[in-house]
Amino acid sequence: MIKIENFKEFGFDTAVRGVRLSYKSGDKSDSFTDDFGTFHMGQKDHDLILSLSKKSDSEATPLRQIIISFDVTAPIMWWKQMDRYSVGKTQMSESTMHTLMNCPVTIEDFATDGIREKITVNASDKYYQIKYDETIKNITNTINSLINIYKELKNNVSSDPLKAEKLKEIERMVELLLPESYLQKRTITMNYTVFRHIYYDRYYKPHKMLEWQQFCEQMLDKLSYVEFIDEKVKLAEERNELLSKLGNLNIEKIHLERAVKKINEKLNEEAKDNGNH
Repeated sequence: MIKIENFKEFGFDTAVRGVRLSYKSGDKSDSFTDDFGTFHMGQKDHDLILSLSKKSDSEATPLRQIIISFDVTAPIMWWKQMDRYSVGKTQMSESTMHTLMNCPVTIEDFATDGIREKITVNASDKYYQIKYDETIKNITNTINSLINIYKELKNNVSSDPLKAEKLKEIERMVELLLPESYLQKRTITMNYTVFRHIYYDRYYKPHKMLEWQQFCEQMLDKLSYVEFIDEKVKLAEERNELLSKLGNLNIEKIHLERAVKKINEKLNEEAKDNGNH
């Protein structure tokens, strides 16, 4: 399960200005900022950056200047892989232990997509039924029991000299029991270059973890210039849009033909009636 929120992009003007400096062609720039402070990338500047984006990182330098910032909610198992992309990326996250001990956990706190409600397995002439919801429920019950004990001990006025140590041990138990499907939200800032690496590492060559497909597809839907990542994606979008318009035209044509047919039928009927009279 992946959820992207608060998506923002900036730095397009910096990228254009920088790429024009490289070519000493600032006079050829056709981008502008309107009276409301909104930057509009011109076609010439767009095509220049697009041509460079098809080359290696050392030449696709404008992509480093285009910054993207967003919040992501994802399971811990996905974050472990996402953390490999550390260069050119910064992030801040929820403090799992600070928040986890304050309230009970529910099945909504875990990733559950991509799994059937019940799986029947035949192994060694034995049948097993695995129900993911029940498995998660057993884990949450255990964790919530520890959280309740933790709260009671913490709020209890006690002279127990080992109280602080026991609290830490219970926190450690919860941390060890927490499955990797537990959802965590982080705020990420990266540039187009970093996402391009992710795209080709995890999506272009499909990764077996479902969350990578979800992440990349949501990102592609949100990027203003997806063609800077992979021009084929933009071309595919334009093709699908044209096919959709063509389909609508065909439907409209069918309706018009039917309407014309009905009018002709009425005209023929009226002509027959006039002939009979």
